[in-house]
Amino acid sequence: MSSGSELQLQRALTGIFLLCVVGLGGGCSKWAAPTLRVTGASVTDESDEGFVISFTLEGENSNDEPLPLHAVQYRVLLDGKTVFNGVRSAEVTLPRYGTQTLQLPASISHEDYAGSPDELVQSGVRFQVSGVLVYITPGNLSDLLFDVGIRRPKVAFVERGTFRDANAPPSEGAGG
Repeated sequence: MSSGSELQLQRALTGIFLLCVVGLGGGCSKWAAPTLRVTGASVTDESDEGFVISFTLEGENSNDEPLPLHAVQYRVLLDGKTVFNGVRSAEVTLPRYGTQTLQLPASISHEDYAGSPDELVQSGVRFQVSGVLVYITPGNLSDLLFDVGIRRPKVAFVERGTFRDANAPPSEGAGG
């Protein structure tokens, strides 16, 4: 057997064992998912090719243990048109019973949006930012299940608003 096949067999057996342990031990579901909301949007960079809008995402943890955030996959629409899709490493841990913010930059080319950043505010352009955040629940078993890809908890978010002011929070919430 090749070393690649042995590794696949070892992972499969580990996965079966862990599923049995989780099934008997009640799993890792005692942790509440974080709540997420977009609290701001601003143009942070501009060039001849386009501009960057940075969305501020606030995560809240209602658990008595910190929640490490793993990655965010997100999409941005301006006036109903998709102008950005991306994935970013979260690089943040939500403190126990606390909140933490992270920035979600969206690089938008002039090919995707012909207007200028100033027009976003002046014209009241509507935006939507939505995505999925993958996080890690506390505990050694949770870490192991995450590392082998068996359990990757995630929470979705969507926020809609209108650019009123380059540093203002969104005008309409649909957080989640």
